Amino acid sequence: MGSGLFATAAIDAGQEIYNLNPIFKTLDAGPGHESFCHYCSEDAQDVLGKDSKPVAQTKACTGCDVARFCSKKCRKQAWTLFHRDERRILERVPKCQLRPCWRTA
Repeated sequence: MGSGLFATAAIDAGQEIYNLNPIFKTLDAGPGHESFCHYCSEDAQDVLGKDSKPVAQTKACTGCDVARFCSKKCRKQAWTLFHRDERRILERVPKCQLRPCWRTA
């Protein structure tokens, strides 16, 4: 028998039958996603800056120009946790883009 979820009792419409917390998240680094932070995954248009106004856009990493961050704090956290290693890969393969499968956290 194949994989699947099988009920042994009637299930009402709209009844939650299964809930799973995500194991990882991904962020598409492609066109149209420039306003999303590669660390916190927030849309920069929803993030407030020092003047309490929306940041509106992210800033690209000056080294790879691929990863984007909404703040210095997110950039530093990303560098410590994963972006340093991503940069090493990107430096070896310069035309390589960060694929969603690389962006799992």
